[in-house]
Amino acid sequence: LGAQVGISSQGGLLSVSIVVKKENLAATLKIVETLLSKPTFPKEEFELLVRETTERINRSKTEPTTLAGNALARKLNP
Repeated sequence: LGAQVGISSQGGLLSVSIVVKKENLAATLKIVETLLSKPTFPKEEFELLVRETTERINRSKTEPTTLAGNALARKLNP
Protein backbone atom coordinates (compact mmCIF):
# COMPACT_ATOMS: atom_id res chain seq x y z
CA LEU A 1 0.00 0.00 0.00
CA GLY A 2 3.02 2.26 0.25
CA ALA A 3 1.96 3.40 3.70
CA GLN A 4 4.11 4.53 6.58
CA VAL A 5 2.50 3.80 9.95
CA GLY A 6 3.87 4.68 13.36
CA ILE A 7 2.28 3.50 16.60
CA SER A 8 3.61 4.54 19.98
CA SER A 9 2.47 4.75 23.57
CA GLN A 10 3.63 7.05 26.31
CA GLY A 11 2.04 7.74 29.65
CA GLY A 12 -1.02 5.67 28.78
CA LEU A 13 -1.71 7.65 25.61
CA LEU A 14 -1.66 5.96 22.24
CA SER A 15 -0.40 7.84 19.20
CA VAL A 16 -0.86 6.68 15.60
CA SER A 17 0.62 8.45 12.59
CA ILE A 18 -0.15 7.47 9.01
CA VAL A 19 1.34 8.71 5.76
CA VAL A 20 -0.35 7.17 2.73
CA LYS A 21 -1.87 8.13 -0.61
CA LYS A 22 -5.55 8.96 -0.40
CA GLU A 23 -6.60 5.94 -2.48
CA ASN A 24 -4.93 3.56 0.01
CA LEU A 25 -6.16 5.24 3.20
CA ALA A 26 -9.19 2.99 3.78
CA ALA A 27 -7.16 -0.21 3.39
CA THR A 28 -4.41 1.16 5.63
CA LEU A 29 -6.90 2.15 8.33
CA LYS A 30 -8.35 -1.38 8.22
CA ILE A 31 -4.90 -2.86 8.84
CA VAL A 32 -4.21 -0.41 11.68
CA GLU A 33 -7.59 -1.24 13.20
CA THR A 34 -6.70 -4.94 13.16
CA LEU A 35 -3.29 -4.28 14.70
CA LEU A 36 -4.82 -2.28 17.54
CA SER A 37 -7.86 -4.46 18.22
CA LYS A 38 -6.26 -7.90 17.82
CA PRO A 39 -2.56 -7.52 18.52
CA THR A 40 -0.32 -10.55 18.59
CA PHE A 41 2.95 -10.66 20.40
CA PRO A 42 4.52 -14.11 20.67
CA LYS A 43 5.81 -14.99 24.13
CA GLU A 44 9.33 -15.60 22.79
CA GLU A 45 9.44 -12.16 21.18
CA PHE A 46 8.19 -10.52 24.37
CA GLU A 47 10.87 -12.26 26.43
CA LEU A 48 13.52 -11.15 23.92
CA LEU A 49 12.25 -7.57 24.13
CA VAL A 50 12.39 -7.66 27.94
CA ARG A 51 15.98 -9.00 27.89
CA GLU A 52 17.15 -6.42 25.34
CA THR A 53 15.49 -3.56 27.20
CA THR A 54 16.95 -4.70 30.54
CA GLU A 55 20.43 -4.96 29.01
CA ARG A 56 20.13 -1.49 27.44
CA ILE A 57 19.03 0.03 30.77
CA ASN A 58 21.87 -1.67 32.64
CA ARG A 59 24.45 -0.48 30.08
CA SER A 60 23.14 3.09 30.26
CA LYS A 61 23.78 3.16 34.02
CA THR A 62 27.52 3.33 33.35
CA GLU A 63 27.72 5.13 29.99
CA PRO A 64 29.34 8.55 30.45
CA THR A 65 27.13 10.21 27.82
CA THR A 66 23.95 8.99 29.49
CA LEU A 67 25.19 9.92 32.96
CA ALA A 68 26.17 13.41 31.78
CA GLY A 69 22.80 13.90 30.08
CA ASN A 70 20.96 12.83 33.23
CA ALA A 71 23.05 15.16 35.40
CA LEU A 72 22.42 18.08 33.06
CA ALA A 73 18.69 17.35 32.94
CA ARG A 74 18.54 17.31 36.75
CA LYS A 75 20.33 20.67 36.96
CA LEU A 76 18.11 22.29 34.34
CA ASN A 77 14.85 20.72 35.56
CA PRO A 78 15.12 20.09 39.31
